[in-house]
Amino acid sequence: MFSDLRRVVPWGLGFSGLRPLTAHILLDGTGWLTTSQEVPVRLTAGDVVLSTP
Repeated sequence: MFSDLRRVVPWGLGFSGLRPLTAHILLDGTGWLTTSQEVPVRLTAGDVVLSTP
């Protein structure tokens, strides 16, 4: 399954962790990757995040 999401400031996404693997690519701007267990990581355009449950 593929999707294309376009968001404008301020925005956020939450994931339930039900999919076995998801890929996220930040095409423009900056953002933060946060989890309940890690220190937030700053993301910039071109960064790719792979997440698993």
